Amino acid sequence: MPRPVGVPAEPPHACRELRAFLDDPRLPVGYDPQFREYWMPVVVAPGQAAVRQLFVFCPWCGAKLPVPLSEQWWDELADVVPENIPPHDPQDWVPAPYRSDAWWRGRFDDDGRLIVE
Repeated sequence: MPRPVGVPAEPPHACRELRAFLDDPRLPVGYDPQFREYWMPVVVAPGQAAVRQLFVFCPWCGAKLPVPLSEQWWDELADVVPENIPPHDPQDWVPAPYRSDAWWRGRFDDDGRLIVE
């Protein structure tokens, strides 16, 4: 059963070391439940915005991490969001289930394949 929007997501993978990094806001490792992405910020140049370096494997235990689902997210949004949306904050037009992991939990396998319609 999907978790309600706003409830913190439990990452699909969280070994002891990764969990320690995710739980400590001083450490530069993140998990984005909306896209199922594990990442760390990379500053390209001082004063510029950081980009995200995604993890494919856990840097601590070496386990293969689930495939990120950002492409699937955009594909599904194309089917549920009206065309010609004004360029405002995406949270204004993104349906509530797509603002968290509720849209993919139980529907995609670790390789990003749809298993349940």
